[in-house]
Amino acid sequence: MTDPTTGIAPTPTVLSGTLINPTAPTVPTVPTQPTAPTPPTPAPELSDLAGGWQISPDQLSKFASAVQQVRADLNAVLKQVDQLTSPSYQPQLGSSPVGQALAAKFVDRLSGDQGLLPSLTAVLTHLDAFIANAEQTASQYQGTDTATADTLKSL
Repeated sequence: MTDPTTGIAPTPTVLSGTLINPTAPTVPTVPTQPTAPTPPTPAPELSDLAGGWQISPDQLSKFASAVQQVRADLNAVLKQVDQLTSPSYQPQLGSSPVGQALAAKFVDRLSGDQGLLPSLTAVLTHLDAFIANAEQTASQYQGTDTATADTLKSL
């Protein structure tokens, strides 16, 4: 089809890898309807637990693995912070009072009473106590579960 005023056929244009034909009729796009959110999965019935809680051994091992990964990550951060407190990382900001004050502030933020290093050490101490308690609870749970199963089998 040629332009009646010039007698020249229009050339298709390529824009961002898409062929655009100026003579082609435009097709209106229909906006998509929003989809309804997926309803949440109902929680399992817990009335038979008599106020207790329940966990499968598979869930327990996944939880233990996640806690161990957190422990490993915190240890890595602790090592990096410990390196920052070494003499080779001490801030060298000159002998002016401002430089000395900033250097002291840096050291205090890392290793002072309220610094990052003591805070990380406290977190790791609490995490170790949590892990020990969780392991003890898991072993007691397994022992109680086995003893109860044996009792029920003998009936």
